Amino acid sequence: MSYTVDISENEMKEFKEKLDAIRFPEHKSNLEYHRAVDNFFSKFKKRKNSDAVKEATAKATAKRTAEAKEKIRNAINLLRMENKKITHYSIAKIAGVSYVTVKKYLPDVESFVDRQLRTGAMQQ
Repeated sequence: MSYTVDISENEMKEFKEKLDAIRFPEHKSNLEYHRAVDNFFSKFKKRKNSDAVKEATAKATAKRTAEAKEKIRNAINLLRMENKKITHYSIAKIAGVSYVTVKKYLPDVESFVDRQLRTGAMQQ
């Protein structure tokens, strides 16, 4: 769980002064301490990371990943049909994705292409 706090410098200084004052022996009141702490923590806002948000994020990421992989497969097929050299760069250029994306999903293009040529099909 994450929290953010939104207090001014003066509020922080005031809070520190209250806590320091409470630490002295003449201030033995727990009530004063608890009020200061409650006042301080009331400034915190709970950041909401609900399960629904996490699920939506995961779903969107999976969709983007599938789309990128499909673009890469299509680019490889196009390059094969045109008898062009298949490299990370050429795949990225044709697919419209970054070079890093191609490297991420297809770290070893040469062995992948060789394997696909042997089997005669582009698998998902």
